[in-house]
Amino acid sequence: MPDVREETAESTPLIGRLVHLAVQLAGAASPGWLGWEIAGGGVAGGACALLVSAVMALLWFGVYAPADPEPARFGVQPVNGRLRIVLEIMLIIIGGIALWLAWNRAAGETYLTAAFIDFVVRYPRLVALYRDRPLAADSD
Repeated sequence: MPDVREETAESTPLIGRLVHLAVQLAGAASPGWLGWEIAGGGVAGGACALLVSAVMALLWFGVYAPADPEPARFGVQPVNGRLRIVLEIMLIIIGGIALWLAWNRAAGETYLTAAFIDFVVRYPRLVALYRDRPLAADSD
């Protein structure tokens, strides 16, 4: 039986990777935009936007699953594949709601639709993450 990770890494075209990156960046930036709006702009809004966006980006890019067929270029904290799926869904929902509140409903719905399509197109990646076994504790 072929390894799903190898198939996914080889079969993901550049456009698919770029769409996924756009979903991740929008998911990290839209809560920052909402923070800007809530804080009223200015220096306080900028600080709030940077802080919220940094936390979202850290969760998107700093946490990775070893079973993920796509390389984690910036990942520093390994997690189980199923936890990574739940984390991504949670961040997408937060990003969509933030975009909806900061801008308008159509933008939030468009983002959520694009993220859903991105998930569906990348189904083999989800299968690889779902089949991941829990991370074993370090054995001495």
